[in-house]
Amino acid sequence: MVSNNELNLDGPSDMQVAIDDSLFAHRSSIEEQIEKVLLWAHNEIGSEQLVAAKEQFYWKTGKFFSDDLFYVNRISYFVDAFIFERPLETSSKFSGKTPFESFKENNQTSIQEFIHSIFCVHKVSDDYLILKDLIDTKVRHKISLRESESFDGILKNDIFQGYIYKIEDKFWMSRGLIFHPYQAYRLIKKSIKKHQKQKESQLGLILNQFARQQLKHKRHDHVNPKIFYAEESK
Repeated sequence: MVSNNELNLDGPSDMQVAIDDSLFAHRSSIEEQIEKVLLWAHNEIGSEQLVAAKEQFYWKTGKFFSDDLFYVNRISYFVDAFIFERPLETSSKFSGKTPFESFKENNQTSIQEFIHSIFCVHKVSDDYLILKDLIDTKVRHKISLRESESFDGILKNDIFQGYIYKIEDKFWMSRGLIFHPYQAYRLIKKSIKKHQKQKESQLGLILNQFARQQLKHKRHDHVNPKIFYAEESK
């Protein structure tokens, strides 16, 4: 997905230390909702949770830096993970709940639902995408187009992972998407099938694995990506 403006964050300085970049200057209604939850977490819990979550995210998915060309995608992916899926580690009443769950208890949000998965592009239109969920292959999602963006560069059969949000009964894609190289598609699908056969299959583990593999590929783009995607897929 192409944006006309790079994202920027205007917020408390200690939060910027945790985020390391500008994230919300180009605000759509979606970014505004995400930012509200992030600022609420900062004000109610403090920046320590954000810093700790970021270090854990590095350990699980690989470390990235502010001068990486793909930095905005990765930091957006981290913010999604922090807000929607990481339980807060605090002695307060919010302990064990995600920032999103805690925020909703006393605040209004237009975010009805979120889905974190790996998807295959089933159809590309000028104003919507149809995505096939590769974890639950019976599920399709129709993705709406944000203002001032296009689906240029997204092709049928592309595979990517990340979050999609349901707002006002429509699904929208996060900016934090990780697109995988086409050479690795067969290995990705093989890994998913192997993962699903396990008795205690955990979606987060395989998504972290794919994120690490894609980052290794990005760091060594002259090497056949199959090498990296085969490393943890045996």
